[in-house]
Amino acid sequence: MAILKTEYDDEGAVAHAFSYCSIICLIFRGNSALSSKTMCNSPIFINVTSSQKQLLAPLDADMASFVHAEMRRHGVALRLGETVTGFRQDGVSVLTLLEGSEPLHSDMVLLAIGVTPDTHLAKDVGLELGIRGSIAVNERMETSVPDIYAVGDAVEVTHFVTGQKALISLAGPANKQGRIAADNICGGNSHFTGSQGSSVLKLFGLTAASPVDSLEHTIRYKKNLPINTEIETELKECADSSREWDGKMEHLLHIIT
Repeated sequence: MAILKTEYDDEGAVAHAFSYCSIICLIFRGNSALSSKTMCNSPIFINVTSSQKQLLAPLDADMASFVHAEMRRHGVALRLGETVTGFRQDGVSVLTLLEGSEPLHSDMVLLAIGVTPDTHLAKDVGLELGIRGSIAVNERMETSVPDIYAVGDAVEVTHFVTGQKALISLAGPANKQGRIAADNICGGNSHFTGSQGSSVLKLFGLTAASPVDSLEHTIRYKKNLPINTEIETELKECADSSREWDGKMEHLLHIIT
């Protein structure tokens, strides 16, 4: 069993690892793993496993069903709503152990489950931290200590649709934050008013885009619920709708192909 740790966009390293495999188990949370050119161009069999009830949580359930259908049309097996409990070596293969289901056999397991900010330095020097350990900053990208600035994936931002604090790791906002911080360091008065969390990816022959942060975030905003309120009922309704649309899309694709 080997571990490949690389940047999310290092297609060369991933392609090299894929060249030794015929079956891959991809365990993911988020979007970037699905947009991998290597995965989309690979002839190998891929299992996609996720604890989420649908792929691409920012999409509404009926829209996510198009993504599910496109992946299945290209031979990708989806195991949604599954909880991975561990891994075990089985000869030259790897077993991915699932809660309440038979394990998955594969040549390689690829974890694409996101990252959390490495803000130990900020914490050690006494900077105020925000949600999930992010660095709290004001609109000038200034931390709780005057003349110390922070930008990028590690900072807490304001979602300008909901007004709630969020951690949005995207290149566009990070670039803008860097320019704003530079302006202020040089005596300017620039402000970062928030981020929307828009995203877009290409998946086989399909392009999927969303202008919002997440389905969960949208539900909380529409129902005016605090960030720590359980919304299992609402999410279950979305999951049930997703499964219904999956069936409709599979039937439609069977008719037209």
